[in-house]
Amino acid sequence: MKLLLDISDNKVSYFLEMIKSLPFIKKATPITDAKAELMQSIRESVDELHLVKSGQLKGIPAKDLF
Repeated sequence: MKLLLDISDNKVSYFLEMIKSLPFIKKATPITDAKAELMQSIRESVDELHLVKSGQLKGIPAKDLF
């Protein structure tokens, strides 16, 4: 499982050292705010696509986008 956390800049190094010491943590890699926002946007888009496919949300035809 992957987990995205928003941690204060002044506490990042402490938090990374703490979680790296845990034996069940495979990898701890910091990412930029821009990358986190992009990942969230993509996740929301995929969730919306699932709603359209299941009929819970009405989609927009591709012709209307152009």
